[in-house]
Amino acid sequence: MKKAREVLLLAASIAVGAPALAGWTAFGEDGRNAVWYVDPESVRTVGELRQVWAMKDMAQPVIDFDLSMQFLYEVDCQGRRQRLLEYQSFKGRMGGGQPTRGGMVFGDWAVAAPGTVGGRIISAACARS
Repeated sequence: MKKAREVLLLAASIAVGAPALAGWTAFGEDGRNAVWYVDPESVRTVGELRQVWAMKDMAQPVIDFDLSMQFLYEVDCQGRRQRLLEYQSFKGRMGGGQPTRGGMVFGDWAVAAPGTVGGRIISAACARS
């Protein structure tokens, strides 16, 4: 019971922190027919770093029939690198429907080339002053 309560609290905190649908701007597709979005209004400066929300909206369900995922990335504009901090999967498109899995990640830093999904996320985060 305690574990279920912790999972619900985590899902609720991520859902509250995630941006509303209105700010999403499409910036490209990946090789799996998923459209990627970023919310430029969600960019926050934290010391020398930036944080930004991105979303992957899938044409076909993947992993337990999820149709979309939201991600909080931390970006180092000087080093042109990014890492994942949080994620949340949803049953519906564009972050709709029931949230499924999610959590804090603290992924490794990755340098992203221009024109890639990671590169576009970095550009969106670093374009904000």
